[in-house]
Order: sequence, then structure tokens, then C-alpha cells
Amino acid sequence: MLIFFTGFIHRNCTLGNYWSEPFPPYSVACGFEESLTKGPEDQKSYYSAFWYIYTAGYATSLVSLFTALLIFTFFRKFHCTRNYIHMHLFVSFILRAAAVFTKDAILFSDDSMDHCLMSTVLCKAAVAFFQLSILANFFWLLVEGLYLQTLLILTFVSDKQYAWKFVLIGW
Repeated sequence: MLIFFTGFIHRNCTLGNYWSEPFPPYSVACGFEESLTKGPEDQKSYYSAFWYIYTAGYATSLVSLFTALLIFTFFRKFHCTRNYIHMHLFVSFILRAAAVFTKDAILFSDDSMDHCLMSTVLCKAAVAFFQLSILANFFWLLVEGLYLQTLLILTFVSDKQYAWKFVLIGW
């Protein structure tokens, strides 16, 4: 027997079929059945709270990344290939946060329209920018790994000759 927030779910062991289907279904026992328990107002308040939380998270991340970028930029002691790669990674995360804010501003600016069916050029551009920023994040993480691999394999080769290649791969 499994205990959940609002109810119990039972399964019986049978001879022929091994386990019976869960009773009641998960959506009913856990309170996720929209037609029975929750109305559109509850769902809207849930998504609104979720939006506030991830907006605060992205804003905090944006401030932290800008601070780290300024520290790496202004202190000459931190200028090296490894930190240049970190700086590009930070910029890609800054672009991602900006893309999230842009996408939200464009897609959710008007409560009266159905955002799932919206297909304007501005909407497509915002989503494309969002996907590009995610892709840039992954490529800069790849560059971080390639740089570490290069340090391990090519110990006695200058890493400055690979810096521009890494920038081209990352962006």
C-alpha cells in the first residue's frame, strides 16, 4: 500500500495477471484530477506561483553571473584561457536568462490570447532565441570539457593556440 497526500492507492497481487491496476487511479488519489477537484483559477494560481519562483531564480542568477563576469574582467590576475572559457559560459547563461525574460514578455503579455496557438513572427523569434541560448549553454559546457581534455592530453603545448578554436566551437 502506498500512502500519498490525499489518499491511498491499492494494488492486489493476483495469480494470472500478477498485479492489478492501481485503485483509485493516481490522479484521483493524489488530487491531480482537474475535472473533479481543481478549477482554472487554482491552475492559474499554481502557474503564477511557479512563474514568480523561476523569475526570481533567473534574476538572482543574472545578478550573480554579471558580478562574476565583472570580477573576471577587471582583475588582470584572472586573465587566462580557462577563465576566458568560463566568461563565455557565463555570457551564454546570461543570454539564456535574457531569452527566458524575453520569451515570457512576448508570449505572456496578453492574458486574453491562447499562447499555445500563437504563431506570430515575434513569437517564433523569441522561441528561436530561447533555443539558441540553450544550445550555446550546451556547447560552452562541451568546450569546458574539451579544454580539460586538451590540458590532460597535450600537457606541454600552449593552450593559447586553442583559444580561438574553442570560441568558434562554443558560439
